[in-house]
Amino acid sequence: MEEWLDPVEQQQAAEERAREQELRLRGAVRVLGKSREGRSFLVWLLEESGVLRQDFPADTASTAWHAGRRALGLEVLSLCIKEGLAGQLFHEALQHEAGSLAGL
Repeated sequence: MEEWLDPVEQQQAAEERAREQELRLRGAVRVLGKSREGRSFLVWLLEESGVLRQDFPADTASTAWHAGRRALGLEVLSLCIKEGLAGQLFHEALQHEAGSLAGL
């Protein structure tokens, strides 16, 4: 149906869809943030995406791969920040890291 809209209306419709999508994703992050398991999942996702670690890939292919993973993690982190969860997640990530180091 949008193909009948003029470019300005198409842009407005796309922006509205993006706002609705963000609200749904923020709701999912909010629900995950209410449980220990959900927060563990979010921390795991941020760790696996590379947001919580620093690395220096050796070649351009690795750099591109890591940048793509990190970009997704940063989107998740942005949603967590908007929902006020980032501080708690960082705290839990540090606790997890400290626990891992204690086992060495």
